[in-house]
Amino acid sequence: MLDLTISSYRMPFRWIVLLIVVFNYILGCMCMLFLKKNDPYHFGSISRAMVIICLFKNLEGFICTERYSTQVCSSPMYWLF
Repeated sequence: MLDLTISSYRMPFRWIVLLIVVFNYILGCMCMLFLKKNDPYHFGSISRAMVIICLFKNLEGFICTERYSTQVCSSPMYWLF
């Protein structure tokens, strides 16, 4: 018999959230390594870089950050992320 209670959905949900956090952390580290020199405000710390990665994924505030990065920072590494 299938167990369709809420408790049966908690475990996969936790793994998905964990994978998303680990993915954001890895991208945040990469952004810090490659983009910190050009844009210390957005990528100066891992926590700030992870927030910016989440905003990019949700396309929330993407225009403002993208406009700032293309006007102030001329690094071609921005287009990789």
